[in-house]
Amino acid sequence: MWFRRIFRKPTPEMGEAKALPNVLPAAATARGEVVPEDGRYIEAAMTELVKVGLLLAPAASDDPAGVAASIAYECRGISFAGEPGLGHWALFALAGQADGPRPFENAIRFDDHCYDVAEASDYAAMISSIIAMAGDKWPVKIVEARNASDPHKRIEFGKPVAITIHAVPEIPPFELAHGKDFDWSVIFRLNERLPGHVEERFAIFLDGDATIVFLSPEDIGHLNALTGWEFFYLDS
Repeated sequence: MWFRRIFRKPTPEMGEAKALPNVLPAAATARGEVVPEDGRYIEAAMTELVKVGLLLAPAASDDPAGVAASIAYECRGISFAGEPGLGHWALFALAGQADGPRPFENAIRFDDHCYDVAEASDYAAMISSIIAMAGDKWPVKIVEARNASDPHKRIEFGKPVAITIHAVPEIPPFELAHGKDFDWSVIFRLNERLPGHVEERFAIFLDGDATIVFLSPEDIGHLNALTGWEFFYLDS
């Protein structure tokens, strides 16, 4: 499970994780695993995330405690390599539930494994859902995906998929590699094509799966400081 990989050790994609302050009572952290009552810590993390630019989705705005409790219940039993801090609970909050309402309008999580069985429509749907986080700042009509070599054939393993985003004004298409895992260079391609007046950028946190946010570069820095993990948005 995605969370089990996150909390055991950092990966090269994350960079070095910063030490996080222990925000929980010793009795709560000694057990080292999530219990349903931890919804209160996830709810507190949601409050802190709003301060760095995350926007509560309608369900979380109406009932933050209920959404947080549902996340904690779904994640019960997941263990920590060390004592959890605010950053850990923030990652739970950002990811939300696998099949539940998203806690934030400008954050989304994807399970991207075994994407070699995906269809062109799956690419279009995934990219559309990422773009939708920009809302009115990037009005897009439709996203199309097709076999880059022959638009009349199904997409093929190891071959490029052509992505066309229809917007006003039109923007140049780009290609992604179709393989076992989703080609997350899409984040950089989207950022390169955002309208010039848009300050925000799509930023991604990778550890087995992907959590994506849409924030200003300044707020991305604040988010990284809050979580102790790296959400990155530049192709470097």
